Amino acid sequence: MMSEVYSIGNLRTIPWAHYCNCLTQQIGVAAAHSIATPPQLDKDSVVGRALYELVVSPWPLTFWTTFRAVVNDKTDLLAFLDILACNDELFAWDDDDDLNLHCVLVAGVDHRPGLYPRDWGQLMVEIDLGSWCRINEMTRTKDQLGRGSDDWRIRLAAIILRYSGSLTVPQNVLTPLNISLDEFPYTSVSRAVATTYKTQTHEADFESEQFWAGPELQHWVLKRGEDLCRGIWRRSPHLSALQQVETMHLVLTGFHPNLTLYIHSLLTQIGFNRFQELQRDEKASNLLKALKEYYLHVEQLLVLLKYSIANSHINAPWDSHAVAQTISKHLQRDVLTAAVRLVIFLGHEESYREFLACRGMEAQHLLDLLQDLLDLDSLAGAKPVICKGMLRLSRASGLHPRCFPVSGFQAIGEQVAAGGFGDIWKGRVCGQTVSIKIMRIFQDSDTQVIVKEFGREALIWCQLCHPNLLPFFGLYYLENRLCLISPWMENGNVLEF
Repeated sequence: MMSEVYSIGNLRTIPWAHYCNCLTQQIGVAAAHSIATPPQLDKDSVVGRALYELVVSPWPLTFWTTFRAVVNDKTDLLAFLDILACNDELFAWDDDDDLNLHCVLVAGVDHRPGLYPRDWGQLMVEIDLGSWCRINEMTRTKDQLGRGSDDWRIRLAAIILRYSGSLTVPQNVLTPLNISLDEFPYTSVSRAVATTYKTQTHEADFESEQFWAGPELQHWVLKRGEDLCRGIWRRSPHLSALQQVETMHLVLTGFHPNLTLYIHSLLTQIGFNRFQELQRDEKASNLLKALKEYYLHVEQLLVLLKYSIANSHINAPWDSHAVAQTISKHLQRDVLTAAVRLVIFLGHEESYREFLACRGMEAQHLLDLLQDLLDLDSLAGAKPVICKGMLRLSRASGLHPRCFPVSGFQAIGEQVAAGGFGDIWKGRVCGQTVSIKIMRIFQDSDTQVIVKEFGREALIWCQLCHPNLLPFFGLYYLENRLCLISPWMENGNVLEF
């Protein structure tokens, strides 16, 4: 019946399932017995549009729609084909991409006839069916590309930059896909690639609590990220548009922008072009997930660094001291960025509730990170916010930072004193004489309450630093009891002295 509506040539353009050749055989039979010639196909008719939608895959049509919206020249098909012929990963799509985009377009169908919006359909029929078959063959891959959750927007942003050199977004492309580039991080990418962009210095008083509580905090972290993106755009011509946008996305949404760019530059020297693929996990779905996995991502980056050094083709030997200094410098900058983004995150009520709901190892990873940030002198102005968050999370989760526990305690003599919740003993840890306060338990029901009190005391004590206060050395576990360790005072307590 289809041969009565469409020509044999048109039917042969339809991408039938490859595992079944029965339709191909039937088309051959129909061609051998065909006498009448079907009427000329009207591209704007319902049957014409239906045939086109069977032939044209959504990803190539998205490429063409974007190209036409930016270039606005329907006669420039050869230029479009030349761009696709470069075998850029940007234009590659597989069956999963095709299915996912089909589902998005179907979900957006309201009362329109067919799969594609009317303006997409008008652009679609500007190219003949034979050329569409060629385009499908050029861009389709059987490889499973393993796209990330934000891949569509990254690829569309890269396509727009590839065609126009700016991120001016054609809404007729984005609206049917139900996505937007008019939000972070794409607004920052748009500003960074603009010809009018100017790099600025971002001096700030990190010792001041006013800086950490002020509205300029968000502005500071955005401008830092945009300056890095500007450098990627201006000084990385060897990267494809997709690689540039992926790297900028990584810098703006990850917690290690400076270290990421440094290692990326080293990997580029040895021709390693799968950096973004290995770092997909860095694009965390939210800030809280990125915070939980902070150390994991640092470890991944350092593994890549070792790989780049081991596989370097540079004849000159690596200066390990210089590399270590550079890494330290980048890590210091990234820690500052992480602290700023953490404070911003904790400033939102909903985010704070999500933060306090963490339990188990997720809470443990966060507590370890928060304590490490509190140990830095450079973040004095942020410590009130970070310390409060750590205390509340520790109380809610029943955990404390893993840097607290110490091992190897040896008791010396008998108990020397007692307090309200614990007994004081003299002992040694790693050859140093110490004082240890052992939690006292009267009955089993007291355990959880006293453990929480001891844990809170340890957390607060660890943050204090004053000439007249003894330093906190750490926690020791004696059977099921917590112990607090501090220096031993030979002259007794303050009253005895």
